[in-house]
Amino acid sequence: MPLQTAGRTVPQGVQKRTEMELSTLETLTIRETESFLSFLEYQLGNNKLTINRKLSSLKSLFDYLQNKAETIDLKPYIQRNVMAKMDLNAVKESQETIANRIEGKIIFNTNYNDLYALNR
Repeated sequence: MPLQTAGRTVPQGVQKRTEMELSTLETLTIRETESFLSFLEYQLGNNKLTINRKLSSLKSLFDYLQNKAETIDLKPYIQRNVMAKMDLNAVKESQETIANRIEGKIIFNTNYNDLYALNR
């Protein structure tokens, strides 16, 4: 029995994601991609930052397959890049969230003196 993935029938015999044909990636539609992003948010409960990270990874993969990697015939692996049409989610962080995220990266005067003493 063929697998169903995001409304698309996976060819019989394909059981792993590593066995996906490049033609499958090349023929993905924007609607299928948006359905996947909705699945991440509503079915898996991923937040917008997590979805952006996954989307960014996919955008990098598709860019690599279209613009950097080449077949033996010196042609790109895929001609069509649906991910180039996808935008990352706008995520507005509060000032407190930004401050908490960078707090450990700031060198305060006492830390600087300790570091300076170690390097002498």
